[in-house]
Amino acid sequence: MSDTAALAFSLTTGDKASKGPITLAPGSYSIRELQNVPFFYLSDISCNDPDGGTSTSVSNATAVIDLDAGENITCTFTNIDPRPQTKAVIERFLHHRLTALLDDEPDGPRFIAASPARSGVAGPAAATARTAARSISP
Repeated sequence: MSDTAALAFSLTTGDKASKGPITLAPGSYSIRELQNVPFFYLSDISCNDPDGGTSTSVSNATAVIDLDAGENITCTFTNIDPRPQTKAVIERFLHHRLTALLDDEPDGPRFIAASPARSGVAGPAAATARTAARSISP
């Protein structure tokens, strides 16, 4: 989005999109990405201004281009869909947690014998019944 008509355009894509080249008179131009796509967020803005006069702000989704005579400047707004990475992190966490729980599970008979029986049966009989039931569970 921009107040300059040549820079006011929309790109819709599932992967990559581009617009250009656009010929403009020397001057300062502000362009902003409208962030209205669910699940995607702006992670970077880069501009290849030869004299370094262009500034960017990811938090404001804006690039202020300082275009001098004869300059060609390309600005790239990079958006990321964090869902695949988030899913992978959650899956790794759950896998490691499940493995830790199964590997570090206390000895069934020792644990049950040390805790009060809930079924009203106390002592080794309760431990044996629960151990047998546990051994046939997946």
